[in-house]
Amino acid sequence: MGWDRHGYARDNYNRDHVDRQGYDSFGFDRYGFSRANLTALGMQRDGRLLLSPGNQLLAHLFPDGFNRYGYSALGLDRRGFDAFGFSRDGGVDQDGCNFFWGGPHYLRFYFHALMNVSLLPLHALANTPRVCPPISPLPSHWASQNWVGVDSLESRALIGGLAEKWANQRPFRQDYNPNVSSVRRSGLWVPVTPDLRFCFAWPWYSGCPLGSAPVTCPDLCQSARCRGQPGAVCHMITCGSCHTQWVEPNSGQPIECQDW
Repeated sequence: MGWDRHGYARDNYNRDHVDRQGYDSFGFDRYGFSRANLTALGMQRDGRLLLSPGNQLLAHLFPDGFNRYGYSALGLDRRGFDAFGFSRDGGVDQDGCNFFWGGPHYLRFYFHALMNVSLLPLHALANTPRVCPPISPLPSHWASQNWVGVDSLESRALIGGLAEKWANQRPFRQDYNPNVSSVRRSGLWVPVTPDLRFCFAWPWYSGCPLGSAPVTCPDLCQSARCRGQPGAVCHMITCGSCHTQWVEPNSGQPIECQDW
């Protein structure tokens, strides 16, 4: 297979496309810093910015200290976990385990995908577009060689009908453009997710479940107020529809507002 006993290929990258030093194929570590200790936005590990308009840009991308994916400029969420679910101090997950800290992270993606698929209604799963290329038709000679005792013309028609029915039940997104870079257009860093391996597009870091893709919404938080909790932070929820959610600023846990 071309992998050594530590899970690295000849190009020095593992199955997560991360090298032995912990940098992805675009040169960023699990916190979004390059080998020069800079983020794609030009921020150093001590929080200082090298670009003059950087403060305004950070304020726009991290309005409450966290970006649209739920991570701070230092690559940690509100609970102190990185994009793979591990703490910076100790390298343990929420269960106190460090087994998968160094990967392969694909197994964690697979686990969460399996859990979401198992909870998804059948009609929603059938309407989830495929992002893998359509399956090519079977060679015509298979019908005559492998379908013993059946007329080859009839076999080809039967096979073609089944393939067409299957394709119609599982739509293919012709306009899908996979994320091939860990740095998004906004300059924010998030790991490249294995959507093509699973054959469906899942916005992993949007917080949206499978089957409820994020939609474009106006800024509902601009005029929103939480009178009962003056320190609460407003978050936009755009999974399939547009609404707001108020959270506690330190823990990120949802809270209820009085007289909302």
